[in-house]
Amino acid sequence: MNYDKEMVANYCKMMEDYNNDYILDIFCEKIPKEASVLELGFGTGKDYLHLKDFYNITASDYSQEFINVFNQNYNDKVLTIDAITIEVEDKFDCIYSSKVLNSLNEDQIIESFKRQYQVLNKGGYIFHTLWYGDKEEDDSFIDKQTLIKILELDYEFVEFNYYKEADFIESEYDSVIIIGRK
Repeated sequence: MNYDKEMVANYCKMMEDYNNDYILDIFCEKIPKEASVLELGFGTGKDYLHLKDFYNITASDYSQEFINVFNQNYNDKVLTIDAITIEVEDKFDCIYSSKVLNSLNEDQIIESFKRQYQVLNKGGYIFHTLWYGDKEEDDSFIDKQTLIKILELDYEFVEFNYYKEADFIESEYDSVIIIGRK
């Protein structure tokens, strides 16, 4: 998706009060400290700024506009990376994203997970949050059967947790954390 200045400004405003501590606490419990981490689609950079205190984290986004906004306040290096092809030279102990993969279709998600596998160190983790629900109801949702079908080929499941994030969605939970290991 291509984000223009107005879309990025609106997203940053919307995320000002957003608290992702629940996810970040689980991440810090499950992923060994000082691991090398690639964050796909860092958006406003909130998760990156929190995690960099504990991990050797590399920030990335596909949107140059998000990177520009972040660079107005910080000097950290941010890579421009497509979440599908993940063109990097380094390998990582963990690949992390928060709701980024929902913007991909099923074939693109499969391609992304295959590429993630290639850039993970042996025993490395994937840690992703996704909107979860009925795909027929909302195209950005993903269901458990689809995720399992995609991941079971290459990854050992470590954890699959449901949680509630959005108050405007009426179901018991609307999101999922998936943790897999190479």
